Amino acid sequence: MTASPDAIDRLRDAADDSPVEAVSPRETRTPRRATEEPIRARGETDPALGHRLAHGDSAPPARGPDLPRDRAILIRLAKMRLLSLTQLQQLVFGDRHRSRLSYRLSAMVRQGWIRLWEDPSVRGGRPRYVVPTRAGLRFGLSHLEQSQAPLRHAKLLAMMLRNDRRFPVPLTDGVLPAFLIHQREVNDILVSIESSPIPIATWMSSWHRPFPNSLHGLRLPQPDFVVVVAEGDERRLVFGEHDRGQESLTHFAEAKVERYRELARRADILKDLTGFDAFSVLVTVSDGLHGDSEGRIRRLRRASLEGFAAKLFSFSVAEELERSPEKFLRLSVPG
Repeated sequence: MTASPDAIDRLRDAADDSPVEAVSPRETRTPRRATEEPIRARGETDPALGHRLAHGDSAPPARGPDLPRDRAILIRLAKMRLLSLTQLQQLVFGDRHRSRLSYRLSAMVRQGWIRLWEDPSVRGGRPRYVVPTRAGLRFGLSHLEQSQAPLRHAKLLAMMLRNDRRFPVPLTDGVLPAFLIHQREVNDILVSIESSPIPIATWMSSWHRPFPNSLHGLRLPQPDFVVVVAEGDERRLVFGEHDRGQESLTHFAEAKVERYRELARRADILKDLTGFDAFSVLVTVSDGLHGDSEGRIRRLRRASLEGFAAKLFSFSVAEELERSPEKFLRLSVPG
C-alpha cells in the first residue's frame, strides 16, 4: 500500500527533525507548593507573572528545543512578539510542505514552548497565530542576548532588553485585542525584509514601547519597529512607524515628529540610548480606513516638513515595501 504524500512528509519530519525528543520546560519545572497560585495554562493574561518568569530570578532553560527549526521559531517570536502561520511558514519553512509547519507547531505546543491563538473576528477558517509561552520567550530572549552581544548594535539591544520590559503578549481566547492588526502589518514588513534574497538587516524587532519613557530628561519616541540596516561594512539605525490612517496629524506631529527631531539634536542621548550617532525614520502607510495611502503620505510628509524634521523622515506605502523589500536600503538613508 503506497503512503500518501502527507504521510511521507510527516515521516520525513519525524526522521529528519525529531531525532531526539525535545527538552520540555515542563520536565525541569520546580514542583509547586499547594499554597501557590495555579498556573494559567492557556490565557497568558497575567503580565506581572509573565514579567517575573521572563526576567525574574529563575534562569532561562539551559537548553531550548533540540531541533534547529524549533529554536528558529522561538527566536523569531522573541523578536516579533507573535506571528501568523503564514508568516512563520515564510520565515522558517519556506517552500516546504505546510504540513511540516503544522507538525512542528503541534510538537512545540505539547512540549510547552508555544501556544496557538485563533482570531475570533473571522468566521470559519479562523487565522491562527503563534505566541511563545513564558519558557519559550525566556529561551528566545536568552539566545538573542548571547548571540548579539559581539555585534555593533549590542548597546541598542541591551537597552531594549532591559529587565523591566519583556513579557509574553497577553492574548485571551475569544477576545480580539486592539493592537493585533497593527502588529500583524508591522510584522508583514519585517518578514518581507528578513525573507529578501538580498541581505538587508542584522537586526529587526517589533516590540511594544522598546525604549524608556525618557532619558536624561528627554521624552523619547517609541518606534513600532527597529531595524539595523547592513550595507557592506556600514550599519544604519532605522526607527519605523506604521501608520494605518487613524492617528491625527496633531498627534503624529507631537508624539513622533517632535520627539524624533529632539532626539536627533541630542547626539549624546542618542549614543547612550542606542550606541549609534545618527538614525532615520521610515513611516510605512496602509490607509485601509480611507483607501488613500498616497494622500496620507502627502499629509504626513507635510507634518514632518512643518516640524523641521523632513530630512529625518522617509515614507512608503506598506504593501509596496512588502513586495520590494530591497527598497528599504534606499529609504533608510537619512536626508
